[in-house]
Amino acid sequence: MTSNSPEQLQTQLNALVIAGAVSNPLAEVFAVWDQVRAQQPEAWQEMCLRVIADPQHDVLRALCRQCDAFWGCRVPLHPELAEQVSAMLDAVADR
Repeated sequence: MTSNSPEQLQTQLNALVIAGAVSNPLAEVFAVWDQVRAQQPEAWQEMCLRVIADPQHDVLRALCRQCDAFWGCRVPLHPELAEQVSAMLDAVADR
C-alpha cells in the first residue's frame, strides 16, 4: 500500500490538524476515525493517504468514502463501522 508507517501517517495527519488545514475536524469524526485505526488499520492507512493527498484535507469525506468500495476504496469498512459513520453523519447533520 505505502511505505509510510502508521506513525509517519499519524504525524502527517497531526501536522495538518495543528496547522488548521483539515476540513471537518469534528470530535465525532475523529472518534470514529480512531475506532477505524484500532479495528481496521489498513482502512485507516488508506484514509490517511486520502486526506494527505486531498487539497482540502477533508477527514469526513475520507471516512465516508471508506464505507463502500463503490467510492474507490480498496479496504471498505466493516459493516459495523460503516453504520457508525452513518449514525455520526446523522448526528452531525442534525445540528
